[in-house]
Amino acid sequence: MDIIGTKIRKVTDTNLIKLLVGHYFSKRDKKDGGILSKNELDIAVEEANKRRIAGRVDEILKADKLIFYSNFDLERTNLIYLLIITYIEKGLEDFIRVADIYSLKWLAPKDKEQKEYRDKIIKDISPIGKGLFDTDWIIPLEKQLKGIKMNILFIQKAEERVKYDIVRGEVKEKIEESRFNIGAFFNMLDNKVNMLLYDIGDSEQDLDYTVYRLAFFSLPEADQEQFNKIYSEVEHDPQYLDQEEVIFNLLNGKGELTEEAKEKIANLIAKRSYNKYAKEHQLYHYYACIPLIEVARHYLTSKGIEIKGKQVNQDQTTSKEDTATYEAIEKTTKKFAKDNNITIEKILRTGFLSWIDKGLFKQYTPLALSNQKELFNKWLKTRNQTKETLTKLIEKGELKTVGNGKNITGESLFNLKGQPDFEKIIEREFYNKEFRDYVKGKIGIDEFTNFLT
Repeated sequence: MDIIGTKIRKVTDTNLIKLLVGHYFSKRDKKDGGILSKNELDIAVEEANKRRIAGRVDEILKADKLIFYSNFDLERTNLIYLLIITYIEKGLEDFIRVADIYSLKWLAPKDKEQKEYRDKIIKDISPIGKGLFDTDWIIPLEKQLKGIKMNILFIQKAEERVKYDIVRGEVKEKIEESRFNIGAFFNMLDNKVNMLLYDIGDSEQDLDYTVYRLAFFSLPEADQEQFNKIYSEVEHDPQYLDQEEVIFNLLNGKGELTEEAKEKIANLIAKRSYNKYAKEHQLYHYYACIPLIEVARHYLTSKGIEIKGKQVNQDQTTSKEDTATYEAIEKTTKKFAKDNNITIEKILRTGFLSWIDKGLFKQYTPLALSNQKELFNKWLKTRNQTKETLTKLIEKGELKTVGNGKNITGESLFNLKGQPDFEKIIEREFYNKEFRDYVKGKIGIDEFTNFLT
């Protein structure tokens, strides 16, 4: 016992810290007595106090607790998101009321008297600062955001405190998981807020996106409903129909792809997996109707690796079971890539090229080959007509563009309200930028930009 005690007393400060931290981690993880006996622990603690390094051990243990308390998992992300969005949707009438007031700012007054009158309306009637956020939903919203802010502080403190290799790997994993999920939460919230704030007035609108949205709402309501059944976010996400159009063009009116077309789609699927903002590969994305996660699973199966769980849905809806399947496939795919020195892109390319000849389009059918082919053709025709109409309005000078013709000014878009074909669509569609920024500020999205990047 004296020999062990002597060894403990002779170790370096760093090794003594690692010894004590390792003891407490062993107790936590293995739920045993730890790696030190009671007597050995007493000697180690006494020695740490003598050297005045016990506080550093305590800091590491505190950081460890903070990391586990602050872990922001995917389930929590989704629960908080749904809670907040429920309250926001209940208060949507207030949002619209204020957005209407803001939109008056785009009605350029003809003289000073009209300007003063308009400004007085905005000042006297606008509930900004009081009415809008003096509601029952803002209280739980703020409570949840305070909880998120506390998690962020925990993580930042943990990063500052942890400077020892013995805990770095686990800490890094937890911090990255939390960063990603908090980032995903605010991205979802930002997107949803933007979708809710339908009104004219954004200073600039992307021309292609404007064409997409105007075209979609020009479709008969029955067709809009059918598209929403195919993909629930189709109203706001042009990517899906754009990618379906790529496949449509590559099929070129035939029932199957050429070898060259297969290669092109394989490359597009491979590129779709990488998120440049998160700086990682994510397999929950789709390319058109094709789920990347199932392409990866097909590849793994060809290597003798089976992942349980039903195939994910073509309409991109998910369940708890799907989430577990996603996580299992993605984890296994990334491990396989690392162990075999192969890229995720190569896995997806190879998986697609193998599967496309073995019935991929029978399981996940593109619109061009489905019983919705006529609906898709109607969409393409409507989209092209809308683009042609806007192009003519731009040429006539009725629509103003900036940024080398890529963006339409909000003021000139507002003027289209005089045209019956566009009036209802525009009133329904475009949100006011100033109002959007105000709401985002109130909700607190932009406050976390530095942390998330």
